[in-house]
This record gives sequence, C-alpha cells and structure tokens, in this order.
Amino acid sequence: MSGRLWLVCVIFTGMVVSATTAQEDLTARLTRAVALAEEDLAAERDRITQELAAQQEALNQALAKQKQLTHDYVDRKLALAQKQAQLQQQKDTHQSLRGQLNEYQQSHAHLGHLCRQGLSQLKTHLVSLPPSEGREFQRTVLSAGEEALAQGQLPEALDAQLNLTQAILQESRTCAQFETSITDPQGQAQSVRLLRIGQILTAYSFPNADRVGLAYQAPQGQTGFRWSESLPVSVRELLQRAFLMETTLGVVSLPLDVTQCMHVPVATEQAPLLRRLRTGGLVMIPLGLVALLLLVLTLERSLFLGREGCGTAAWCRHVLLACQAGDANRVTELAQKRRGMMGRILQVCLNHRTHSGPDLDDALQEAFLYEFPRLERGLPSIRTLASLAPMLGLLGTVTGIIATFDMISVMGGGKPRLMAGGISEALVTTATGLIIAIPGLLAYSVLGARVQRLISNAESFSATLTNLFKQQNQTPTISERTVPGDAP
Repeated sequence: MSGRLWLVCVIFTGMVVSATTAQEDLTARLTRAVALAEEDLAAERDRITQELAAQQEALNQALAKQKQLTHDYVDRKLALAQKQAQLQQQKDTHQSLRGQLNEYQQSHAHLGHLCRQGLSQLKTHLVSLPPSEGREFQRTVLSAGEEALAQGQLPEALDAQLNLTQAILQESRTCAQFETSITDPQGQAQSVRLLRIGQILTAYSFPNADRVGLAYQAPQGQTGFRWSESLPVSVRELLQRAFLMETTLGVVSLPLDVTQCMHVPVATEQAPLLRRLRTGGLVMIPLGLVALLLLVLTLERSLFLGREGCGTAAWCRHVLLACQAGDANRVTELAQKRRGMMGRILQVCLNHRTHSGPDLDDALQEAFLYEFPRLERGLPSIRTLASLAPMLGLLGTVTGIIATFDMISVMGGGKPRLMAGGISEALVTTATGLIIAIPGLLAYSVLGARVQRLISNAESFSATLTNLFKQQNQTPTISERTVPGDAP
C-alpha cells in the first residue's frame, strides 16, 4: 500500500516537475513568439506606413493631376464654346453671303436678261432704220455684244450695248450726206446719194436728181422700212432742192415726219381675205366651225329632201291611175321601183289594203310617225347654228372692245392707230357672224318649207290611196283582183 503510494507520489512529483519544465519552455516559446510577432508587426507597420505614404503621395499626385485635368477641361470647354460661337458666327456669315450670292446671281441673271432683251430691241431697231454712214460699225458692235453675251461675258456685252446705244443716239443728233448703195422700190441695187436728218428723215437721190425717194416705216405687223418714190409733187421738189444745194448755208425746207407715224400708202381693199379674217382673233375659230357644220348640214338636207321630192308628183299620178284601173301588178312594180318615203308609204298601203278602214289608217299613221322625223332631222341643228353665229360675233365684238379699252388704258387715247386692232376685231367678228347667220336662217326657212310640202303631199297621197282601197274593199269585183302573193 505504501509502495503504491510512493509510486504515486513519485509519478505525481515527476508529473509536476515535467509540467513545470513544460510550462517554462512554453513561456519561453511564447515570449520568443511574441517577440518575433512584435518584430513582424513592427515590420508590417513600417511597410504599411510606407505603403500609406506612397499611396498618399500617389493620391496627392492624382489629385493634383485631376485638378490640372479639371482646369484643362474647363479651359477646353470654354475654348470649345468660343469655337462654337465663332463657328455659328461663321455659319451666319456664310448664310448671309449665300443669300447675297443668290441675290447677286439673280441680279446677274436679270441683268443678263435685260441685256439680251436690250440687244434684241436694238437689233430690231437697227433693222427698222434706213442706211447710214455708221450702220456697219453699229452692226459690228451689236455682233460683238451678242457674241460676248453668248459666251457669258456680261460686262463686255453691257459695254457693247452701251456703245451701240451711244452710237445710235449720236446718229440721231447729227445730219449727213454720203454716197451709198441701196435697193430701190423696184428691187434693183442702185448707187445714190443719201441725206440723213437725225433718224426722222432719210432720203436718196440719183446723181442727176431726177429720181428721189423717201424712207417710210413698214406697215403694221411688218419689220424694216420701205423706200417710196410715189411722193407728192411738193415733197419731191423740196427733196430735189435740198440735194441740189452746194452749201449748207441758208434755210432748207424738208418734209420731216416728227410724229414718226407715216407709213407707205397701202390699198386696204387689196388685203387678202385670210388676213382680214385673222384680225377677228380667236373667236373666228368657233365661227369657222359653225359655218362648216352649217354648210355640211344644209347640203346633206338639201340633197336628201331633193331626192325625196324628185318626180313625186308624176309618180303619184301613175300610182293613182293604176289603182283606179285595178292594175295591182303595176302598182306593185311602182312601189318596188320607188325609194324613199313615198315608196314605203305605198308599200304599207298595199300590205294593208284588204284590212278594214281603221286598221289601214292606223298602219299609215304609224308609217307617218316613222317617216316625218326623218324628214325633219337636222333642221333644229341648222336653226341652232344659225342662231349661234351672231352670238359668237357679239362675243368677238365684246372681246375687241375690251382689247381696245386695255390699249387705251396703257397707251392713252391719243393714238387711234393703236386702237384699230381691237376695233377691227370687233367689226370683223360681227360681220362674220351675220354673214353666217343670214344664209343659215334662209336655208332653215327654205328646207322647212320643203319638208312641210313633202309632208302635205304624202298625207294627200295617202288619203287618196286609202279612199281608193276602201272603195275597192267594198266592191266584190275589185276586191277579188288582188296582187299575187298578198294575203286575201
């Protein structure tokens, strides 16, 4: 028991000693571990401190860079806004310049149109002027202006137009005598001496002064000018005296036309019919159509009614004689040979001759209802066209008067020659409408009378024929003599 206790004590003592030794070792280890951990912690703290310092430095640098970038962004934003404002200003300036360019282009085009129109008018004016000493130069300048305008060189064309205008104005302020070649009224080339007083008188004289001529404006609607040697004696003497004078001293009387309205005398009665009709204006077109339709309908109705009435009296007499004689074959032959309304009416009578009186009358009435409209066809159209023609003439009169008043409102009432066109249009259309209407109404009256005469003859013939057939139906001897092939 004591040995065991001893053993236990020994074991317990050993365990205590071991535990104490182990605890000392553990404490030493822990101390060393704590020391090592503190060293590591210090090292880690130093590393973290260094890293924090580095990161703080990097953050400071980043903040500084960000601040710099922010300043750069603001500067660039301000510069962009300034550039945008400058761009918008440039756009506005560009738009304004484009608008000005369009205006300039329009003005240029309008100026070119005016220049072209001016050159055309100057060319027409040059054509209307008699020869002069500077006419070739003026034509050369005109050709140069037209060529420059065709090539798009507007300044050169304007210069040519200005030079040409100045040359023409200078010519209108001067007088001259010179030798030149002209084409006389007979169409022959002649060398003459020409006298020009501005642009209001141009005359020529042959070397011996036995023939003199004067330049007139062309007739209305034509271009150029006309030479005329058919001058009054007083005018001829004045021109011969002016050409025979050796010096310009003294007073010279000349037949000047200061109004510039004199023309070569033209016999109006020699004007062709087509030219007279053209003065009527557009209203002449429907008037011509009305006249054509009226002529066609009148001819067609005249031929038709003439064919219907040709030989009717003699034929009716033969038919009635054959019926009275009871010759049915002769009556049938006459009915087959006759074409037109009378033949068809006779055929109806023959087809219904054995019927009762009312049936025969009804058949004839039906035949007349079919035939009479064929006779009267076209007559209402003739009457309508004949009534329409003077109305169209009146319309032309109104349009001509309107044109006359328009001319008066533009040019004034001091130039009767300018109003002659509208008055001529009014009178020509009125006369044409009456010329168409009068024969049309006369034709309608004549054709209507012919239709009434044909209807009267047809009714008289059918009444006589039905009376004969009714009498034959009442007589047995006559009723038995029927036409072969007809119904009893």
